Amino acid sequence: MTMTPFTVATRVTDHRFCRGACLARIIDTLHPHDTDPAAVGQQLLALRWNQHTTLHLAGIAYQAHRADGIRLDIPGTGIGTRIDGDRLHPDDEGRGLGQRILNLHHRIPALRAEQVEQIDRARRQIDAERARPVPAEFPRRAELLETRHRRDRLRAELMPTPEPDQQEQQAAATATPVEPVVATAGHPVFGDRQPPIAERFAWTGAYDRYKPGAVVWGNRAKGAQAWAAAINEFSLNPANRHATRRHDIGQFNGVTLVARIDDTTIEIEPRHAYAKDGKYPTFTAEPGHVDPTRLSAWLDTMRSLAVNERSELQHHVRAQHSASSDQQPRFER
Repeated sequence: MTMTPFTVATRVTDHRFCRGACLARIIDTLHPHDTDPAAVGQQLLALRWNQHTTLHLAGIAYQAHRADGIRLDIPGTGIGTRIDGDRLHPDDEGRGLGQRILNLHHRIPALRAEQVEQIDRARRQIDAERARPVPAEFPRRAELLETRHRRDRLRAELMPTPEPDQQEQQAAATATPVEPVVATAGHPVFGDRQPPIAERFAWTGAYDRYKPGAVVWGNRAKGAQAWAAAINEFSLNPANRHATRRHDIGQFNGVTLVARIDDTTIEIEPRHAYAKDGKYPTFTAEPGHVDPTRLSAWLDTMRSLAVNERSELQHHVRAQHSASSDQQPRFER
């Protein structure tokens, strides 16, 4: 397949999709045990200068390297720590260093939960992207459908349902191949969470001023192509890359947007009071390859979900208001 900005962006999304599932699986294989922190600290202090080795600390294997400090990494998990050189001459015979490693082991379940949350977020994002059918006249329809097939295969291989029923597995294995359909688990935006009404109103309100063609970014750009060129140049600047920082990037189709940028991905989402929680679908692309056509289609899909959500909220609020009005006693003289 010819490599285009579209396929590059989708492959970056697939890579992150695979990586999150693989990390969660590897973390599940870790089984630390309690031990004397002083014994762990003595192992660390025994490392020689510029030594690369594997250390087994409290039941977990670390890749260790000592230079001006000690760098410890659990292979394949992204979990690690660094001990500064000024802490390698302790008065407690290494007990504090060992306790630091044991504290890291106690945090492993929390780190595992973060990986699961990232996987659930990726699942909701893909479901939201697939909620919109592909028109027959779409110029890259075959390419997009092939990408969806690949994502379905990755989900089946790397993110299976926990403890699936054996009969269902056999039925799925013998079934006739058909066009894969992603089963949406829970709400397409909120997933299995039950957010408060205020949060639901805040998210739907981000799309209230949706207006196709209304694209502007302050004095930097006006119009879809100029906006895309400006945001691509902005995302390629290393000074703007930070995993948690959100940059204001103006309005696209009337929706005020923010972006998070790291070395491999730019994530774009509407700005609202709860966006900082990081629990919402985002538009994902490779830095320097934001396609305004794809972004417009994604915003149109999310706006449709917001309209449906707003309708349900208004019905719910009216019903509650009517019930409370009927229960209030009338004042009579």
